[in-house]
Amino acid sequence: AMVSQEYVGLNLTKPSEPTYSDSGARSGARRVELDLSEWVGHRVLALRGEFYFPGVIQDIIRTSETGRDVSVLFDGDSEPLTYKNVLDSREKPPIISDAIPLTNQVSMGSKLCVKLESPRTMYAEALVYEVSRQPLQFLVKFPGNSNGSLGSAGGEGVGEKQWVRRAQLRLTAPPWQEELANAQELPT
Repeated sequence: AMVSQEYVGLNLTKPSEPTYSDSGARSGARRVELDLSEWVGHRVLALRGEFYFPGVIQDIIRTSETGRDVSVLFDGDSEPLTYKNVLDSREKPPIISDAIPLTNQVSMGSKLCVKLESPRTMYAEALVYEVSRQPLQFLVKFPGNSNGSLGSAGGEGVGEKQWVRRAQLRLTAPPWQEELANAQELPT
């Protein structure tokens, strides 16, 4: 029922508060102040254990100048789960966009999330080994996992390669990756 709400949070015109204008940045004001509130209502995949699950960003909490906590309501859940300090760099981003990559965004060695064959919609990270044009599909390999949870959850064997379609792939980038990169490039 929430599907129609998908793009409500994307308010692209925010004249009231320019987050970082060039003039302010050039004059030595050190601000890597990201306003993530525009991402409320955005469809995402969020990490729970080894896997990513679909949900919607419900709330953004500013804890410090660079600290942001994000509440995600997972599909089928009644209470949101809060992710602390989502702007901190880490090996696996805790929250990624529920976005299917274009074929030109996928190449050998790309790390993407792949939808698993399971009763509940869930995604696992995998590496792209090959791209086939006819038909358009991608050979991916799930990384080996010592406890074998990937195999039991998805039916896929751990470390096995398999062909998947583009619709099963998701980019492993947080929704605000471009804004964050842009803010970090500003002269200080």
